[in-house]
Formats: sequence, C-alpha cells, structure tokens
Amino acid sequence: MNIPKWLIKHSKAVIIIWIVAALAAVPAVMSYSHYLSYSNSVSTSSNSESQRAQDILSSQFPQNQSLTLVVNKNPFMSGVAATTISLQEKLQDSGIKNLSNTSSPFSQYATLINDEVGSYRSAMTSLYSNFNSSAFQVYSFPSAFMANYSSSPTVWQIAEKSGYNGSNYEKDFLSAFNKTESSNPLQSRIQAATVNSTDINLLNNNPLYYGAVLNYMNVSQYPQGILNGSAMFISSYTGYSISPQLLSAVIQKGSPGINYVDTYGLKGDPSFITSQYVSPDNSTFLISVDFNVKSGYIGPDDFYPAEAATPRINSISQTYFGGDVNVTGNGAISYQSQQLSSSSGAFFGFIFVALAIA
Repeated sequence: MNIPKWLIKHSKAVIIIWIVAALAAVPAVMSYSHYLSYSNSVSTSSNSESQRAQDILSSQFPQNQSLTLVVNKNPFMSGVAATTISLQEKLQDSGIKNLSNTSSPFSQYATLINDEVGSYRSAMTSLYSNFNSSAFQVYSFPSAFMANYSSSPTVWQIAEKSGYNGSNYEKDFLSAFNKTESSNPLQSRIQAATVNSTDINLLNNNPLYYGAVLNYMNVSQYPQGILNGSAMFISSYTGYSISPQLLSAVIQKGSPGINYVDTYGLKGDPSFITSQYVSPDNSTFLISVDFNVKSGYIGPDDFYPAEAATPRINSISQTYFGGDVNVTGNGAISYQSQQLSSSSGAFFGFIFVALAIA
C-alpha cells in the first residue's frame, strides 16, 4: 500500500486520530505536572499539596542529590511513627545504589533523644533497677495481702494466701497491721504497716532506695506505678526531667530514641524538628532520601542516581503508605519526563509525519 497517498486520501481520519491521541495524553501530562508542581519555580495555590510541601521544605537545598517523600498523613496519628521508621529502615536496607541516608521528623527526634540520654543511659538504668528491686522488697507482700484481704476471715489465713515466708520483714508487717485502728481504711492501715516494717528491717541497709520507694509510691500503686515512681525519683536525684515514657524507652533493649518514637511518636518533640518536616496544619510531613553524589552528578551511561532510584523508592514507599505518599524532587521529575518521552514519542512522531505528508 502507498502510505503517503493513503494518508492524503484519509486526511480527515488522520486529524481525528491526532485529536483523540492528544486527549488521551491529558492524564499523563497532568500526572507529570503533579510532580513538576514541587519545583520552586512553579506558582501554586496556597491550599495545594505542592504548596504545603514547599512551605515546609528548607530554604537551603542539599548539595547532594536527594528525593523527598511527601506523606499526606497527620504525623501525630497513632502508628504513623512506627510505619515511617519501618519504611526508612527498608529503604536503607534496599541496596539502592548511592543511597546514603533517610530522615524524617521521627528519626530526627530519635537521634536527638539518643544524643541527650546516651551519656547517662547506664546510670538511669541502674537507678531504675535498684528502685524496682527495692519496691519489690517493700511492697510485694503488702500488695498481695491487700488483694487477698476480703477472701479469708483471719489475718493469718490472708498472710498464707499472700505467700507469707516467715521473714522478719513480713512478721513485723503483720504485727504492725494488727496494731492499726480497724476503723481506718484498709489501704492506709496496710501502708502504715509497710512503712513501720521497712523502717525496722530495710531502711538502714539502703536509705536512698527504700526511702525513695516509700516517698514516690504507695501500696495501691504496686506494681503498676513502678515506672512513674522511679521516673520521679530519678528526676529528683539527677536534676534532669525524666518522663515515665522516656524512662521506659531507655530501659528497653535497642535504641532509646527509636523505642520512644515507635511508642509515643512526636510527643514532646521540639518545634525546630516539626517546623522542618511537618506542615503547619499537621496534614503532611516529609521524608528525605539523600544520595552520596553531588546534585549535578551523571555517571557512566547517563546514570542519574536519584532518577534511577525513583521507581524503586516509589514502589517501596507505597507498600507502607499506599496512595498517601508521593516521590518528589529533581530526580523524580527527570524520571517522569523520561517515562512520558518513551511512551508517547513514537506515536506522536508518526502522527506529525502523517500530517506533514497530508
């Protein structure tokens, strides 16, 4: 068949095909412009996703190549911190070429916590351990005694149900309890007997810890109140303000900072972290992915690390945040441009040639 003659004869059909193809390309172009909208040179509506991202991007861009994940979720929602940390760990372990580091408000806060507690973590752990063991010696029997009090008719039977071992501490506790006024509330009677027996048997051996246990806890708070009581004791003893949440993160295995943000998220975080990564309305936060090559680096065979990593990073991030995450940055823009060129170039080339012949 003579293609030029055919095209001339069917020129109207060719024009219709061209119009249909142009309309079909609109979604792809819109998708591409979605990524372009994160460029600083683009003017956007103050309510747009790209504007929110621009509002929280630093004015100083890193000299190395980087990509930014824009996550459309409130970072203060339950579970978002743990999901983000897991995503960062996955990216770090993914083997993506030239990827050097990831950062988010959660990892930055974790790093800050580690820096602050690192030098005295062992001391905090030791103080907690001693407080905990002292609380056990002071309150374990009285607490069980109070729990079993209504189940037996006599003090002796209650003691046996509570694991009475015949120690001087427990003997003196029972003796002191029998001397309390029966009309007083049960908890106050047991607490008074506990203080009396501790003064006689334990306090002189280690006044710091046994005194702290009596000062910062009572029998009704054992064992649930050990963390709160020990946090108050450590804060008073060291002069640092230690919350129960921070103490819990410190005494666990692993990184105190990661332990903290996995459980408590951005609770208590300083504003200089959130201002860099979180939008003012808390609807969006950023994850930065950095590469160990300069921003203008192009390797052999036109290898552009940030561009090459874009589809992999996009795929990984969507397994954690689904459609609520977008990959932005120069590398992502370049990747999208290449995708558009390769998918539409040949088709439009054919159409334009056909029109030229027509």
